[in-house]
Amino acid sequence: MTNALCGLTSSSEARLGSSEISDWERQLAGFHHTPHVQLEANALHRRVDTTYVVPVHVAMSMLSDLSTDYFVLTAGPSLVAAYRTLYFDTEDLQFFHAHQRGIARRYKVRIRHYPDRRVSFLEVKCRIDEMHQGKIRVERAFGHNLLGANDMAIIGEHTDARGNIVPQVWTDFHRITLVGSQTTERITIDFNMNLESDRDAHLLSDIAVIEVKQTACVRCSPATQALRARGCRPRRFSKYCTAIALNFHHIGNNSIASIC
Repeated sequence: MTNALCGLTSSSEARLGSSEISDWERQLAGFHHTPHVQLEANALHRRVDTTYVVPVHVAMSMLSDLSTDYFVLTAGPSLVAAYRTLYFDTEDLQFFHAHQRGIARRYKVRIRHYPDRRVSFLEVKCRIDEMHQGKIRVERAFGHNLLGANDMAIIGEHTDARGNIVPQVWTDFHRITLVGSQTTERITIDFNMNLESDRDAHLLSDIAVIEVKQTACVRCSPATQALRARGCRPRRFSKYCTAIALNFHHIGNNSIASIC
């Protein structure tokens, strides 16, 4: 499976129509672009994330409420960025099962590609508890998916992995990023999610995943108020865990239900 996944190319872009991207960009036309100084101020390397899973039309509609309180982050010439991510885990899915069991300190290991900027990073995320997480990022050659000795040393230093680290699944999606103009806050809206392994692929075209990223949990920010006004409530969601549950049939439907 290692060789197949490392050579896997995403099929999501072929499935996604450009008209949908243009619909989102029309909704973003009233936003100012993020100034560099604001981007630096809102880096949020240690943060609190609150996740919402909503219908796509709800995510699109809330943008009209946010243009005076947030900048939009550009992705090259576009306002919608493409993300391609290869997730790694042990052969017995230690990281996945830690998430499933709700272990307080748990990890994700991934190589994330940013095609619009032609950069790639090895990223090791550690969820310290249910409210806080940290992330280590190391830049690498764009598009390179194989882990070398230095990569394995970083993973060994920053995780509790027991066993071989191997590639497991791809996730591909489009993302809109909003940056607070008056708050230390980022909002990401992910949609057109394609969750793929060398066994199967699943395109989640009807939902969007919204993450409100803050230095401390604030329930009265403009974004959380817009979500609350539409009846949206926080919930657990992990692209990685959902990809595993959908593509590894022995995991079982209970895992899918608990994540999704």
